Amino acid sequence: MGRTDLVAAELRVTLASLDDWPLLLSMLSLAGERSVVDGAPVRCLSGTYLPDDGRLLCVFVAPTVDSVRRLLRSTSLPTMSVGPAVALTDLDPRSDAA
Repeated sequence: MGRTDLVAAELRVTLASLDDWPLLLSMLSLAGERSVVDGAPVRCLSGTYLPDDGRLLCVFVAPTVDSVRRLLRSTSLPTMSVGPAVALTDLDPRSDAA
């Protein structure tokens, strides 16, 4: 299996209710299963919806940023931006454990 990275995408969507999220996630999952690159599928890990702005911020694990762009083009979802992402931990950098 190839290397994978985190990729973030900002989409413009209006969810009629939060019950629409599982359907949208299912659509992204099916598209991701078809978007296998070097043996690694594109998977949506999470989404954060900002209802006042109609924005959905999604985090994917994918072999490349371009693989996420292709996946989103295949879904025809309005995409504002796609780029590399870094997961931030919950550790306090001032603590001794960091």
